[in-house]
Amino acid sequence: MSTFRLSLIESDQDYLACFDVMRELRPHLPDAATFTAQARRQAGQGYRLLAAWQDDLVMGLVGYRVQENLLYGRFLYVDDLVAAVGVRDQGLGGQLIEVMRRAINAAHPAR
Repeated sequence: MSTFRLSLIESDQDYLACFDVMRELRPHLPDAATFTAQARRQAGQGYRLLAAWQDDLVMGLVGYRVQENLLYGRFLYVDDLVAAVGVRDQGLGGQLIEVMRRAINAAHPAR
C-alpha cells in the first residue's frame, strides 16, 4: 500500500494540480481555470477539497461539505471522491474518507 501526503487545497496552484484527477471523475469540466473558479465559488458555500499527494502529483481527491439539518444533525456530504487510475484498488478512497471523518469529528465533537 502506498503512502500519501494529505492536505486541504487552498491555493490556485494546488487547485490546478488537482484538475487532471478531478477530470477523471468529472470529464465535463472544460479546463483547469474553470475548475479552479468553480471550486473557489463552492468553497464560499463550505466545500472543502482534500488531496492525496505522492511527491508533487495529486493521486486522489475528496470534495465534501459539513452540513447540518433537523433530520440528521451534523453530517458530512461527499460531493466528489476519486483516485487516479494508476492507484485505484489501493484503498486510497477509504483513507481519504477516514481522514476527513476524523478531522471533522475533532473539529466538531459530538454534543
